[in-house]
Amino acid sequence: MSWRYRVDDDAGIRIEPRLRIKRGPPTSELAVGSFPFPEFRTYQCEVIEAVVEALERDGKDFVFVQAPVGFGKSPAGIALARAYGDAWIVTTQKTLQDQYWRDFSAISARLKGKSNYPCWKNDDESGCDEGPCVISKAYCKSPCTYRDVGQTSMGVYCDYLSTLEIAANHPLTITNYATLLYHGAYSGKLSPRRLLIVDEAHRSEDILMGFISVEISRRSLNAYIPTGGVVSWELPKLKMAAEVLRWLKDEIEPRLPSAEGAALRGTNFGNAAYGRHAARRFTFLRNLGSKIEELEEALAGEEEWVVDPSRLPDFLVIKPVTVSR
Repeated sequence: MSWRYRVDDDAGIRIEPRLRIKRGPPTSELAVGSFPFPEFRTYQCEVIEAVVEALERDGKDFVFVQAPVGFGKSPAGIALARAYGDAWIVTTQKTLQDQYWRDFSAISARLKGKSNYPCWKNDDESGCDEGPCVISKAYCKSPCTYRDVGQTSMGVYCDYLSTLEIAANHPLTITNYATLLYHGAYSGKLSPRRLLIVDEAHRSEDILMGFISVEISRRSLNAYIPTGGVVSWELPKLKMAAEVLRWLKDEIEPRLPSAEGAALRGTNFGNAAYGRHAARRFTFLRNLGSKIEELEEALAGEEEWVVDPSRLPDFLVIKPVTVSR
């Protein structure tokens, strides 16, 4: 047991020590005994037992629970998470995260995206997604650390980094699809757990499709990337994903380094508004570079991708036919 952090309930961490237990396979009795309320609603107990038996006795990797509104799926999920002792709970919306957080004290950490945490380095307290460290930690005279949660007299501790660190190391964390997908795919800061509980799982395919797809905005291209002599960028009306990749490799990718360099030379975080603009620009450029690499890798692996013509001329969207893999 450890008191590693001074914690703040508003920041998304419970004020109490947490004990991570390495359990053997959970039993139905343990899961039922972990129910967060004194009484069950109709069939809640039976559903909890059925889920554990499907996972542990029948060797299933995935279990879907379909039940009507008012059944009480959330407390059933909390019982399972407590029984397994090491779980992610994922929701589609931040408001649902907040509801879980209010209703269930067993949840030890609540993690949201960067924009939900104020950057203490910006005078207007804009989000951490627009802080100077988005471009480079060299732009912070006192770089943020993980040591604590909240602002000190020096203003050098970061709510987001601290919450991320604690969420990664505490046994029962509530987060959202976008945050978990980002860290799972890019940062590597959030590791797999014994149990993943997905709220509103019927929306999973659409959310995964949106995360994987490449979406390019004409407005963002004109705002952040030099046109190279033409009046403005116009998105090409291409029909094949391979043609889009060729256009990105020939026309856009070569301009990314110079666009980043130009933004870096002109960055002035003494002006909060300009600093936010520079952070957004760097985020767009780096994300676009990563998406081009991912699309190239996907097409090289013979995955089938298609162009969505319905979003032109304002957006160029390329997406896989299926997200099953």
